[in-house]
Formats: sequence, C-alpha cells, structure tokens
Amino acid sequence: AAGDEVIRYFGGLLGGLAAADGIVGRIGGEEFAVLLSRCDEAKARLCIQAAMAALSHHPFHLLPADIRVTASFGAVVTAGG
Repeated sequence: AAGDEVIRYFGGLLGGLAAADGIVGRIGGEEFAVLLSRCDEAKARLCIQAAMAALSHHPFHLLPADIRVTASFGAVVTAGG
C-alpha cells in the first residue's frame, strides 16, 4: 500500500511538472517516462531537480516519518527533426 501511495503521488507530481507541454506515462512497475516539447537541457535539469526535491520532502502517510523517498532520473534532449 505504501508503494502504491508513492507511485500515485509521483505520477501526479510528474503530470504537474509536464503541464500542457508534456506527456507522462507509467511504463512499468515504478518506471515513468516524461516527454516534453520545447524543452532544452536547462529546463529538463530544473524539472528533474524540482521532482527530486518534492519527492524527498513529501510526507507519505503509510511510511515512517523519518523515511524519505528518492528516485533516479535520466534525460535525453534532442534538437529538431
């Protein structure tokens, strides 16, 4: 149940960060993909940092108060075509 709570929160968090310019999808288990249009490396880095900070500071009700959730991220930025 705690894992489900984390996944629901994280999916919503990514959806909020992607806003109208992106697509978020859960691609399996605890893996998500985010596609952002008009996003350069600096903006991608800011989105990742915001997600990491929000996730690690969010109090999950089903986890002990001293437990912090973290995630690993990867990014690919392409230009045109």
